[in-house]
Amino acid sequence: MHIVLKATKRITTTSNISKVKNEVELPEKSKKFINEYMTTDKLSDELDKDLALVFENDIIFGFDYLHNGKKLVIPEINPILIFYSNALMSLKLLYRYKENLLSKSQDAKNLKGKVDFKVFGDFFQFAVNTIINLQVTFETFLNYVIQEDYVYLSTNGKVIKRPTIYDKIDIAVVDIKGKSFQKNFEVSYTIIKELIQLRNDIIHLKPIVGQTNTRYKKLFRRVIDFEYQLSAEAIAEYLNYYEPELVENCPCGKDFYFDIIKK
Repeated sequence: MHIVLKATKRITTTSNISKVKNEVELPEKSKKFINEYMTTDKLSDELDKDLALVFENDIIFGFDYLHNGKKLVIPEINPILIFYSNALMSLKLLYRYKENLLSKSQDAKNLKGKVDFKVFGDFFQFAVNTIINLQVTFETFLNYVIQEDYVYLSTNGKVIKRPTIYDKIDIAVVDIKGKSFQKNFEVSYTIIKELIQLRNDIIHLKPIVGQTNTRYKKLFRRVIDFEYQLSAEAIAEYLNYYEPELVENCPCGKDFYFDIIKK
């Protein structure tokens, strides 16, 4: 299965917008602007306009892009869903590569003197792709909900000048949305916090300092043990709690996933 990608902004109506549009006579000012837009290299936002794609029953907002002298029109897809889709597409085969790692790694009691570096490398690549994309999904959603001018206040009423991600979750989103995910879904909230911490430790990865030649083993063990499926489910649960039906499975029944192709 895979999720449905959606536009950042979409307006749906029961009326046939295209038909109505064709029946309305455009003012001369609008005709002049359209001609200017079509004959210039300026993009829509450079002309202080938004770009809307009008279909029979939908208006989808998008953006234009210059390529080889042509002005291309691209729908603006919600990045939250793109990142989450990336995570799911890495997750699809992650457990297969984990099983491959565990089955092909040598028994300490029966070492054979040959190591295949790709066994762990393949698993770790999928694991990191999943973790980072889940975290980016989450942070992009938080930044979507919370306006830049939002003022964070501590429990004693003081302004928090440098809010953390937990301030965003525990203070801003709860305040803005008027309900608390963490109070209603404690287990999922704990899993999300574990995801945040693991992602931070990967991004800011530091070797163990001391008497050891294997400087990343503690983090590598955590990556092997991490509950990826539960984490993906917790993120979807969080998104849909605050934005109902934001994450939806596509009914087509097809699987989309990333894999390592060897030629």
